[in-house]
Amino acid sequence: MAVAACDAVRLACDELRRSAELHDTVVAKAEAEVRARPDDYDAQENAKGAFQEKCRQLGGVLEVNMPIIEEKLKAAREAIENERQELASIEQQNAELKSVKKEIKQQLEEEKLSHDAARLEEATLNNRLAETTKACTAARKAASAYEEKAPFEYHPDQGKLYAQLLQAKLKVLTALESHKVVFAHRNTATKPHGHGYDLQRLEQPDFDKLKEDAATWMAKDLTQLEEDISELERIKKELIDAKWPEEAADIYDALENFNQVKNAANRWTEILEAEDRRRNDMQGTLQKFMKDDAKLLHWCRQERTNMEAQTEPHHVQEFCASLIQNIGTMEENFAHLGDTGEALLPNKLVERALVEVNEVWLNLQVNAYESQRHIMLEIHQKSKLENEVRAFAHFSTKLKRFFEETIKVLQIPTDSESIQVVAPVLSQCRKLLEEFAPHSLLADHLSDFALRMEHIRDNYQVLRQTVFSKLTFLSSDRRTVDEVASQRREEYLSKVAEIDQWLKLHTEGENWESIHTRVRRIQNMIEKQLAGPVEEPAKEEPAPKEEEEEEY
Repeated sequence: MAVAACDAVRLACDELRRSAELHDTVVAKAEAEVRARPDDYDAQENAKGAFQEKCRQLGGVLEVNMPIIEEKLKAAREAIENERQELASIEQQNAELKSVKKEIKQQLEEEKLSHDAARLEEATLNNRLAETTKACTAARKAASAYEEKAPFEYHPDQGKLYAQLLQAKLKVLTALESHKVVFAHRNTATKPHGHGYDLQRLEQPDFDKLKEDAATWMAKDLTQLEEDISELERIKKELIDAKWPEEAADIYDALENFNQVKNAANRWTEILEAEDRRRNDMQGTLQKFMKDDAKLLHWCRQERTNMEAQTEPHHVQEFCASLIQNIGTMEENFAHLGDTGEALLPNKLVERALVEVNEVWLNLQVNAYESQRHIMLEIHQKSKLENEVRAFAHFSTKLKRFFEETIKVLQIPTDSESIQVVAPVLSQCRKLLEEFAPHSLLADHLSDFALRMEHIRDNYQVLRQTVFSKLTFLSSDRRTVDEVASQRREEYLSKVAEIDQWLKLHTEGENWESIHTRVRRIQNMIEKQLAGPVEEPAKEEPAPKEEEEEEY
């Protein structure tokens, strides 16, 4: 509709333009006559009448078309407003559709995660089912030996009783074998080096669930097993009273397995109780550790805040000097905290606390170093010290040569009076000459300070990345490099001595001597080929047996 209104307005404007062009022609003709006859009154009146006619015609056209234009413009504005409202409605619908799309996408992601979790749980259940099936198969195989007929003639009622005994015995042995597998795995919790069932890494809710399961087993499953064993003993007694041989009604293996499972369950209960006591005892230590950890974290973050607030170079230098004075005490505090935390491991809360406090402490030190380094570079660039040092670089060399020549001149006198006169000056010259080496070294360092800092920038970035690695946060080895190297050297020497001892024990006899001779011959051949054509040396006498072994 807005387009139609615009077209109507455009037509009205075209009509006005054509009318104006038509009268412009008439007016132009009248003006030309006036210019040709400037004194002619009629020409001037004609020009004036043509111009007035033009104005009347234009006014008439405007009077006719103006309402149409206004009406069309009003309709166009209304159409534009309607279209704007429709556009706003469409944009709102688009936003709502985007929101719905986002919600649908989020629901799809949640369903995907739920599906993945369900698949993972299904795989876990399948693995558990496979393990249970394997254990049951093994139990059935172990109990298959008892599925046999009585070895003698018997009354049918006694045969039913015997079959009942075998069925009850098979049921008990199957259940016992399954429980033995479970407790055999759980009772590995006391094995060292982390190869067993790790109770210490369990969260408290999981550990409480284990205790609850153990109590439930002792209350229900153990009671059921005791009832089954009592039933076996009852059936056995009836068979023996019916004159059956005792070996035909033997339930010794079931009793033995029952005692093993009962002992394993008691052992598991003792392990859980010991772990429960350990957790209760460590609760106080854990609270103290977390309190000390919070103090150190607060101190490090407060120091970081104080450092960032320093803007003047001398303030930053004073802060770094104060940090250096306190760093020994803080290292001792962190070492004590680390030792306390290691005693509480494995514990995820303690692990996270140790990582965080080490990270914050290292960040404080590194940022202090970087602030000091930035301040030094900034002061160094502003001071223009390098340019001044380079300008006077040769002054110290010339002055040193002057002092050397002066000393030579002052050493010329031989009489005691002259020597006594020049002695103070000679001593002062020698003292100044001794101080030239440190002064020259300082001048060299000042002249290339910025260059050296630029060269070590990449090395510092590698060092910074290494310092902030996770292994660095958890490392509590406070040995020096020399101590580690010495320990490794001792380990290497002990291994070499162990190998030498093994060789002495296993390198006796003719076979070894033959192999050793062949190895030496191959070695000499390879050395000759690598060395190239050389004169053949004189044949050496064969070394004694002990020397050959030691050289090898």
